[in-house]
Amino acid sequence: MQQSEVFTIRNNFLKTDNIKSKKLLGVTEERKPMVSIVIPTYNRVNTLKNAVTTALKQEDFFDYEIVVVDNDNSENNDVLQFLEGIKSDRISYYKNEENIGMVGNWNRGVFLSQGKWVTILCDDDLLHPKFLKIMMGIIDKNINLNFLLSRYQLFSHAADLIQKSDEIDVAIETLCHSVNKYELLFGNVNCCIGALLKKENVLKIGGFSDELYPSYDHAFTKLYISEFGGGMVVEKKLAYYNKSLNTSSDQNVRLKSIEKDHLISKSFIKKEFNNSLIIKRMHETLLMNYFKQIIVDGKMKDELRMHVFKGKQYPSILKVKIINKIASFLMEPFAKNRSVF
Repeated sequence: MQQSEVFTIRNNFLKTDNIKSKKLLGVTEERKPMVSIVIPTYNRVNTLKNAVTTALKQEDFFDYEIVVVDNDNSENNDVLQFLEGIKSDRISYYKNEENIGMVGNWNRGVFLSQGKWVTILCDDDLLHPKFLKIMMGIIDKNINLNFLLSRYQLFSHAADLIQKSDEIDVAIETLCHSVNKYELLFGNVNCCIGALLKKENVLKIGGFSDELYPSYDHAFTKLYISEFGGGMVVEKKLAYYNKSLNTSSDQNVRLKSIEKDHLISKSFIKKEFNNSLIIKRMHETLLMNYFKQIIVDGKMKDELRMHVFKGKQYPSILKVKIINKIASFLMEPFAKNRSVF
C-alpha cells in the first residue's frame, strides 16, 4: 500500500462478503443491546474460555451481548460444545465457512454484532468485571463521545488474574482525558483492547484493512478518531493483554509492524500535521529507538535500518530523552483537559 492510500476510506467488509458465517448458537430474534463484546477466535478454545468467562462476569451493567466468530472451518466442535455448556442467551456463536483471516474476522464480528457500541476482545485477552459499568457510565455522561479507551495490564497466567480481578480496586470516580492528534501519534492510543467504538462509525470507514497487517489496528484508530473526533482515554486498567500468546511478540511480526507503523505515521503526519518536518523527525527518532531495543540480531538491525529508515544512524540516548520530553510537553496541554466521573 502506498503512503497516499493509508487513510483512504474503503469498504473492507466487501473483501470477504462472498464467504458466509453460519450461526450455530444464539437467539433467533433480532435484539438491540447497547454493547456488543466481539470475540474473534481460531483454534484456541482453552484461552477462549477465559475470555468468555470475563465477558460474562460483567457487574452492574447487563445490556450487552457476546458475539463469538470462529475462523476454524473444520469439523471441530470444541468451541460449540463449550459455549452450549454455558447456557447463556447473551452468547451468539458463528462459524465462518472459510478462514477469512484475522483482520477479516474482526470485521465480520463487528458486522454481525447488534449493539450500538462494540468492543473487540481477542480470544486470549480478558476484561475487568467493571469494564462495562465504568465505561458506559462515562459514555452516558458524554453524549458526543465516539471512542472510549481504557488502559490495560499485561499478563501471562490467566487463571491467577481471573481469581484476583474482583479484588482490583477500580474507583467509581475515574480520571479521563480527551484524545488529540499529538497523543494519537506519540502516545499509546489503540483500539485493539479495552476500547468502545460506535458500530455505525466502524461501518462508515469500512472497518479494518488487512493490507496494513500487523498494524491494522493502529491505522484504524488514527483514521477513526481523525474522522469522528470525540475520543477519550480512561486512566484505569480495565482490560488485560496476554503478552505470552500474542503474535506481536514474534520478532518477524514486530519487524513488519515497525515498517507498517512507519508508513502509517508518515501518512498521519501528512494528513494531520501538514507534513511537518519537525514532527516527522521526532516520530522517526522515537520509532528507531524502539526498533533498536526490540531487535536482537545485529545483521537484521542493519538491514532494516537501511530498508525502513534509509540508512540513518540510530539516535543517541540523549537525543531520545530530549525528544521524549518535547513530545510529552506537546501532549501536556491536552492531558490537562481532564474530567472526573
